[in-house]
Amino acid sequence: MKTEQPQRGPHSDTGVGPALLSEPGAPAVTADTADTADTSDTADTANTAETAGPPDAARPAGLVRLRLDICYDGTDFRGWAVQPGLRTVAGELGDALQVLFRAPVPLVVAGRTDSGVHASGQVAHIDVDPDALARLAPRQRRGARPQRTSGGEPATATATSGAGGGTPVAAQDVSALGQDVSAPAQDAPDVKDAPDGENAPGENAPDGEDASAAMPGLTGLRRRLAGLLPADLRVRAVTRAPDGFDARFSALRRHYRYRIVTADWGVDPLRRNDVLHLPRPLDADRMHRAAQGLLGLRDFAAYCRPRPGSTTIRDLQRLDVRRTANPGEIEVLVTADAFCHSMVRSLVGVLIAVGEERSDLAAPVRLLAAGERTAAIHTAPARGLTLTGVDYPPAGQLAERATLTRAVRDDGAVHPERASEGERAVDVSSAANELGGRHT
Repeated sequence: MKTEQPQRGPHSDTGVGPALLSEPGAPAVTADTADTADTSDTADTANTAETAGPPDAARPAGLVRLRLDICYDGTDFRGWAVQPGLRTVAGELGDALQVLFRAPVPLVVAGRTDSGVHASGQVAHIDVDPDALARLAPRQRRGARPQRTSGGEPATATATSGAGGGTPVAAQDVSALGQDVSAPAQDAPDVKDAPDGENAPGENAPDGEDASAAMPGLTGLRRRLAGLLPADLRVRAVTRAPDGFDARFSALRRHYRYRIVTADWGVDPLRRNDVLHLPRPLDADRMHRAAQGLLGLRDFAAYCRPRPGSTTIRDLQRLDVRRTANPGEIEVLVTADAFCHSMVRSLVGVLIAVGEERSDLAAPVRLLAAGERTAAIHTAPARGLTLTGVDYPPAGQLAERATLTRAVRDDGAVHPERASEGERAVDVSSAANELGGRHT
């Protein structure tokens, strides 16, 4: 896959959605907050704490690359990227890392969420001095017995088990735990099986990382970050990244989930920050049928906020709408190789109109075929959106994937490497004709 590298500047959304997409009592949507949705596959090189790091092969000699698995409640953050005078995820995390390493630590992230958007499966990487990292290793308590292997030798490596819980694992048990033992199980949607040799979608763990490669300081870094970071931001796991790993450029696909509750009594108070409340019925089956015409390798310019010099061609691999086990709750599960600016919430906004029967089944495809954004496309509020996972190829393919992603994608071309992954481009006019007669 080939993509361009557009620079992501300040948001300039002026297409505020209608009151139909606003929750009762919610603050007015402004030009600064109306378009605070998802990711464009870019890095903000203007930010101190979030810069586009060098390719793995060009990493400064002596530094080690670490993978961070991150989750956060985006309610009180003004997005991921550092913004002067504003509270952001990269700002808080960058400040904590600077305290620990006594110097700025550039962050490279898989998907830069914006204001109000949450993450349960975010991934970033940092390059650090291994000596500085080793100094963060937990000190052994006085009188504590060292862990020993089954042969009686002191253990030289530790890992964490489960979802980044920090439980020590003896060295003799490490090999049995499999790869990337520090990576937490992600809250990713149940999606189709990945092609052979790839991680399962949403698994959010790069293949091929041997647990025996654990380094002194990884556990200490994770624990110290837990003490420094605010309660709405956690680093669930810190692992040594395989050769060639780049959190942004090596990614195969990103997964998002958007939750909507239609109960007339409102939202469970414990869930009020991560769902959109619409106190009127939605036809989830109708929304799902309308969504299927958008799948494939397409130009999603109509669903994106335009950015000069950037491509809006994306491979939308999943767009499912379904009811959950929770009464009155609907979730929209979205997967693509990458997302251009405002794409996820624009898709959800259009599907909501279909679910309310304000738009016909063919409307989403017809709007796509227009090739440009119009007033008919409204952006759903940010609070219902969560980045749930990022998929990476096996370790031996990470560098190749990063090289392909950095290359400029030819507009409209279907590349051989994409076709081999089963990706497809469907003519939007034929899809619109297929859906055109179905208005119920």
